[in-house]
Amino acid sequence: MENESEPKKRKHGCLVGCLVSAALLILFFLLIFFFLFAFLAGIAETAGRSARGSRNAARMQADILEQSPEEESLPKLVWERGGTKASPKVLRLRLRGVISFSDERDDFLGIREKSPSSVLLTRIRQATVDDEIDGICLELDTPGGEVTAADVISDALCAFRESDTNRFVIVHMGSLCCSGGYYIAAAADCIVAHPTTTTGSIGVIMSTYNASELAKKIGVESVTIATGDNKDMLDPLKPVQPEHVEIFRKVVAADYERFLEVVSRGRDIPLEDVRRIADGRVLSAEEALTLKLIDAIGYRDDVYDIMNKLVGRDVAVYRYEEDVSLRGLLSGLFSAHASSRAVSAFFERMVPSVDAPRIEYRLH
Repeated sequence: MENESEPKKRKHGCLVGCLVSAALLILFFLLIFFFLFAFLAGIAETAGRSARGSRNAARMQADILEQSPEEESLPKLVWERGGTKASPKVLRLRLRGVISFSDERDDFLGIREKSPSSVLLTRIRQATVDDEIDGICLELDTPGGEVTAADVISDALCAFRESDTNRFVIVHMGSLCCSGGYYIAAAADCIVAHPTTTTGSIGVIMSTYNASELAKKIGVESVTIATGDNKDMLDPLKPVQPEHVEIFRKVVAADYERFLEVVSRGRDIPLEDVRRIADGRVLSAEEALTLKLIDAIGYRDDVYDIMNKLVGRDVAVYRYEEDVSLRGLLSGLFSAHASSRAVSAFFERMVPSVDAPRIEYRLH
């Protein structure tokens, strides 16, 4: 019996060895393919950069390039729908989620991964120096976010419009376009809401937590060494001081006035009329249309029809081709944080950070 079992074990061992060898061989060829793909993509990118660079060099703005060096190489335009080769080119961009420049992460290779808001800002600035782009169609689905991030994106859209008198920006709101989202939308020539859009929430919010009473009960004491009485404002383990609240109230009030001015100027509505509705309330699409905060209600096809009327002829809608690299492929395959971002985002929304209060244009 022992002699009969030994050949079976040897056959089983050979089969496992063959499978392992085959798997290693397949992995080896995949790695070769990835490296070859990256090499060819690099050659194509270099060629495209030299061809397009001469055409756009005269319009490159030094301040834009200093902030985003990668904009020297413009992405390839990919046609999506409508028009002909001679039609005005409209770049379709979108932003979903909280508006923020501070949620960037390092991938598993230790390389900084840009936030969606940072990517949008880069795309707008690239479009500004891209001679081929005649308009931007920006799709927004956001509850708002950081004051500065919303303001910088809004300013970039204004710079795009001002770079050429024939250029335009149209915004299409998704299910949610509130606070900082509306702040950005106000920079557009035309705003179209989806029939079920929730918008408005014009206002500023800053929230934090105070656990001083709880700390007192459990015997926890905050020990802070600061250079002034106001340096440890809103310490969560110390009682709230009215003078500290007043300091932050002035900052919030200043950002609020700026929000009102942006809406008043962008929508051509008297400042006091904006103030009457800027109490943080959310609005349906119909209410926003009645208050002249938007121009129309419709679906994506309706937005394209409006663009055609705005330009006076059919436009062609394009998008920028996303960069594909070996690093990106490997990061997507092997990065541990990529598979857990949805979970972490859920907990970030359920349990807000209490380490530092933030002033935001955001739906609470």
